Amino acid sequence: MKDFILIVCKPMLLMFFLGFIVLGCPCYELEELGQYPHFEFITVKMTNKSSLDIHLFISEKESFDPSNKVLPNGSREWKYSWEAQNSNDKFNITIIAGRNGTVLDTKNDEIEPGIISEHYIYATWNGSSLD
Repeated sequence: MKDFILIVCKPMLLMFFLGFIVLGCPCYELEELGQYPHFEFITVKMTNKSSLDIHLFISEKESFDPSNKVLPNGSREWKYSWEAQNSNDKFNITIIAGRNGTVLDTKNDEIEPGIISEHYIYATWNGSSLD
């Protein structure tokens, strides 16, 4: 019986208490551990599902340019790193679809910092709107 307690029960109790400490303690939030500021990584994947060329770009960082013209059934990626100052910090991003210098549609997204620091945003031009 003593061997049963030492071999089976002791490791189970140890795992229980370690799990309680790690999962039940609010001190493991990023901000309380002093991990702010920290970087968030954003990848925006923009796809053209229409039959005509379209400019797909990020309004805060780009403008109409040959480099962001996407061919039919083509796509482009935009990558950015953002330094979050605290857990309430937010990053707003606006994706624009346009042709001949005219904005045809926009898509807004908001990134909030968190434990997962990689964010993926998808925008698809279907010929009349961004989805």
